[in-house]
Order: sequence, then structure tokens, then C-alpha cells
Amino acid sequence: MFSIMDFLPTIAHIVGSKMSTDRPIDGVDQTDVLLGSSATGHRESLLSFIGGHLVAARWKQWRIYFTDIHPSGGGSQREPGIFSANAPMAGYPKVYNIETDPHEHLVVGGLLVGHLARRSSSSRST
Repeated sequence: MFSIMDFLPTIAHIVGSKMSTDRPIDGVDQTDVLLGSSATGHRESLLSFIGGHLVAARWKQWRIYFTDIHPSGGGSQREPGIFSANAPMAGYPKVYNIETDPHEHLVVGGLLVGHLARRSSSSRST
């Protein structure tokens, strides 16, 4: 996983510069990924914000959405990122396994909640 935040420390390492230590830097050095010596990189998680709102999180192969994200505009005018709108989600957050479902069609969290509800109701009826 590679984030835009990783460019500064990665480029600094490539050109032989040291990163400032007087402030926190969210990026990590991903030189190994760019040079092909690592396929996975040094980042396991990533938080996604729209403005000041945490809308999603990624950890390894899992992505979870805490709010519904609605890119503004239509067709080719859809705007991603900071130009998107978000709204509170009704019910549980949406969880996807993006390694097996890269287009995010199958909500894994919904399946788990449904499975647990069925188990709970069947155990009460016996």
C-alpha cells in the first residue's frame, strides 16, 4: 500500500536527505516498493478523510467505510477526494475485502452481521 503522504520521505531517502525530526511526518519511506525490492511496502493501514471527517480506514486487505461517500457531479464530472460529499451511514459500517473484491461489490460486514443474527435466532428456537 502506498499513500501520497509517502512521497516526501521516499524522495528524501532517494536523494540522500534526512527528514525533519522537529514535527511528525505521516508518510513512510517506500523506496523498496519503487525500486522493486518489495511488493508490499511498509504501510499496513491508511485513514481516509473528507475535510475533517474520517470516512474510511484500510488495514491490510480490509477497507471499512464509516460514512456513505457521494462524489459530487455526474458522469465525467464526478469529483473524487476532497470534492466529494459524505453523509452518515444508516446501520453498520460497510466492510470489504478488497483483495478478493477490488470493486467493492460484496459487503463482508453485512454478511457477518446476517450470519450472526441467523445463528442467534436459531439457537433461541432450540
